Amino acid sequence: MPLPDISKDNHAQHTLPLTWVGMEKIALPLTYKSYPVECFADIHINLPKADAKGIHMSRLFLELQELKEIQHTKIQTILEKILKTHEDCHATQVHLKLTFNLPIQRNALITRNISGWKYYKVEMDIQLNKDQISFNSTIDIDYSSTCPCSAALSRQLITDQFHQDFIGHPQVSLDQVAIWLQKNASVATPHSQRSIASITVSHQDIDFLAFINLIENTLQTATQTAVKRADEQAFSKRNGGNLMFVEDAARRIGNVLMQNHYKTWHIKVTHQESLHSHNAVAYLDHATVT
Repeated sequence: MPLPDISKDNHAQHTLPLTWVGMEKIALPLTYKSYPVECFADIHINLPKADAKGIHMSRLFLELQELKEIQHTKIQTILEKILKTHEDCHATQVHLKLTFNLPIQRNALITRNISGWKYYKVEMDIQLNKDQISFNSTIDIDYSSTCPCSAALSRQLITDQFHQDFIGHPQVSLDQVAIWLQKNASVATPHSQRSIASITVSHQDIDFLAFINLIENTLQTATQTAVKRADEQAFSKRNGGNLMFVEDAARRIGNVLMQNHYKTWHIKVTHQESLHSHNAVAYLDHATVT
């Protein structure tokens, strides 16, 4: 005796088309350029057939299991197959979201032969509309930001302390200045914080590693993995040479995206303030500057 198929044999009580129907948080181990990634997938199709009881969830799931690699032509092939399995539902659109952490090994800034791993959160949003496909990816990149205002205020306090300590001294030797700086240059320090650049770009096929390197080289203060004292000192120097308000960081990123001919993009920069209990944020997208 055949098993009942309610979605096929029954009609919907309320006949309305549905924008999207599908599944979310599907565990899906994949690879990206030989990197294994633990991925979660959301998959949906539209349901224009108003009296259809439901879609074929198992077909959706099983077709998705055939995807082994994050590669745009292979993703497109899977989505086209999914649409074909739902012709009886009159489906014309399929939407896939892949969320994963991309592992990248990073060397220390100065010390040779030491390194560590960083995870970069990536969210790919792909939509196939009949024969038109779009790819949008959001990449989160951590970096350090040091406040320019706080740095200026700190320098003023250090200057004031120097004047106070050497008042009445007509001359001060280089050695005296050096000794004083060793003891007192930290009388005030600027505040800095871990910050996040969340960048969305439209693309057909993107090299995530090259893109991440582009943004980190632009900001200059990417958070580190393995560090020794020489590396920490080099990181401090980078922060001092790249003082940034949240506005500065957003503009740096926007400028390099335009220089590299990215046409459609959106930036959100978040500085998780150490001075305040709230975050500072800046947004920039291509439409604002074109």
